[in-house]
Amino acid sequence: IFKLMWQQATERRKIISGQAVPVFLWVDESQFFVTEYDMLFQTTARSSRACTVFLTQNISNYYSTIGGQQPKAKVDSLLGNLCTKIFHANNDFETNQWAANTIGKSFIKVDSNSTGFNPTTLIPNMGYTEANQLHYQVEPKEFTTLKCGGNENAKEVEGYMITAGKKWSDGKNYRQVFFSQTQ
Repeated sequence: IFKLMWQQATERRKIISGQAVPVFLWVDESQFFVTEYDMLFQTTARSSRACTVFLTQNISNYYSTIGGQQPKAKVDSLLGNLCTKIFHANNDFETNQWAANTIGKSFIKVDSNSTGFNPTTLIPNMGYTEANQLHYQVEPKEFTTLKCGGNENAKEVEGYMITAGKKWSDGKNYRQVFFSQTQ
């Protein structure tokens, strides 16, 4: 109830160019607090000078708690309106697949060598091919091995970040990021 009231009050604020104070909504374990209204709020949050940060362990938590008809479509709509996403270590298949699909695919040059033996001519056959193939930029399995902090990882947490409309200096639409647990 408090979150809904805050969202509606934020949308009612009078926004005068450059004068409205930016506000933010920070929701840890957000699967417990997400509602269908969040999808609508996110469509106007930027014009209301509001930033929303939702944290959850995996996308499956959202699917199971949003409920109603077509929970996957509702969750995908909500997450589509959150423009910056950071993916950390995770063992949830759905989350890792969704993260890999969100980051996207690109063409990668793949080399192939083959060798064989022609028994008729007794001459070895060798071949080489090079082709561009469409592959994930970050494979789903990569999310299962990211550093997740603690002493065994030198208190470093690793993730992949994607921001809508952003191309990083290396030309990619995503960036591998590291966070220190000591600062």
